[in-house]
Amino acid sequence: MVKTLALLIVAGSLAACGSNPKATPEPAPTAPQNGCYQADWQAETNPVLNKRSGPDGLDKYETQTPAKEHGCP
Repeated sequence: MVKTLALLIVAGSLAACGSNPKATPEPAPTAPQNGCYQADWQAETNPVLNKRSGPDGLDKYETQTPAKEHGCP
């Protein structure tokens, strides 16, 4: 009797959860932020790198060719 009752409860909850989900569609992801977002990220990260490895440690993070930088208007 107890097994039958437990089986009916589990089957009923699975049937209730599986019928007609009403999920709202999520909006498409937006384009990545440029400009000030990148400048803020650099402003937060640069002091941490300087503190941990010093000026000599930053040489490995520099690129060979100058990259086009994005900044605030």
